[in-house]
Amino acid sequence: MSIGPIILYVIVFLLLFIAWAILLKELTKPKHLRN
Repeated sequence: MSIGPIILYVIVFLLLFIAWAILLKELTKPKHLRN
């Protein structure tokens, strides 16, 4: 069995998890800072 696709799925899952965590942190800020 090849391990390539498994690594690809893990990387995509990690990227989605990090993006979700950042989004939640931004949404839960007391005040919105727009730069």
